[in-house]
Amino acid sequence: MSKSSDNRQNVVVVGGGGAGAPTARHLSTTLDPTKYNLIIITARPYFLHLPGSIRATVTPEGDFHEQVTMPYDKLLVNGNGTLITGEVTSMADEGEEGGYVTLANGEQIRYAVLVLVPGSHWEGPLVIPTTKPETSQWFRDWHAKFEKADDILLQ
Repeated sequence: MSKSSDNRQNVVVVGGGGAGAPTARHLSTTLDPTKYNLIIITARPYFLHLPGSIRATVTPEGDFHEQVTMPYDKLLVNGNGTLITGEVTSMADEGEEGGYVTLANGEQIRYAVLVLVPGSHWEGPLVIPTTKPETSQWFRDWHAKFEKADDILLQ
């Protein structure tokens, strides 16, 4: 089980999307790194701007799909925190002692404080992949579908 290697308490943020990313950024500015170890766990290695992805899906113009997938390299202020790309599959609460989250790869990460902002899972054609190469290909595939379409029905 992954623990902080020192006496700092782990503050774990699950989710790096529209709520998780700004939460993690704010915590990276306010938490004392000598007392707290900030850990962000997110399924994607980049931030996906969901409203912008609608436009990016329907047109290849301007490579807009590259602009809606933003790296997390500037998320944490002064490097205060660690980003883990992974999927949380379960959580265990141990009361006042905190608990731990378990990732899909089996790794367990202890927490003193857990912040849950996991976002949503989309179904159907809006399921955007979690890796950058797969996401780029997904946008290109949709661009081709729209290019070939004779008609488009919006419901």
